[in-house]
Amino acid sequence: MKLSRLAVAAILAVGGISTVAWAAGTWSTLPIVGGSSFCAGNVGASSAVGGITGQGAGSTVCDGPTVPAGPTTSTGLELIPADTQIANGGQPQTVVLPSSIFALGARSDVTSPATATIPANTPYYFLDGAQAGAFTITMPPTSSVVDGYIQRIFCTSATVGVLTVAANTSQTLKNNPNAACTAGVGYAWIFNAANATWFRYQ
Repeated sequence: MKLSRLAVAAILAVGGISTVAWAAGTWSTLPIVGGSSFCAGNVGASSAVGGITGQGAGSTVCDGPTVPAGPTTSTGLELIPADTQIANGGQPQTVVLPSSIFALGARSDVTSPATATIPANTPYYFLDGAQAGAFTITMPPTSSVVDGYIQRIFCTSATVGVLTVAANTSQTLKNNPNAACTAGVGYAWIFNAANATWFRYQ
């Protein structure tokens, strides 16, 4: 009986290792954001001279699939898999997190308007160039943000006489600057979906 239990334990241990190894390689053949194409197989030296491939001695060859280049930048719409933590040793639940909560997405460089609404999935909003003496920026709509979304607004080379940041429809915004925004100054808010409120922390 003792030997049987040990055998079962050994099988489970091997199975666990195999599962981990399989999971670790799940993403190895996916394109990488901002990355170039790469070989997903083994790369080795070729001993062929000429031949069909036209590769000379000592050149490298890929014996697996070639993964294409990824998109040049993130859009804020990507989904990132994660495991939740459950108390008392319960099995985790695998979920996907929107990449926008990690401040991944488009960046906008605004040069002249007196009013503007931040586009969806644009966590970095830069005020650059000539700006009006008063500038009102409205936060993105609730439909385009999730709990934990971070919105940043920066005055890069712009000087705004009075910067006003306003909540979008059905939102609340805490600590509107309502002050001059000079070059080098930045602000940040995090969105709380429970009450549709932007809380400023910078």
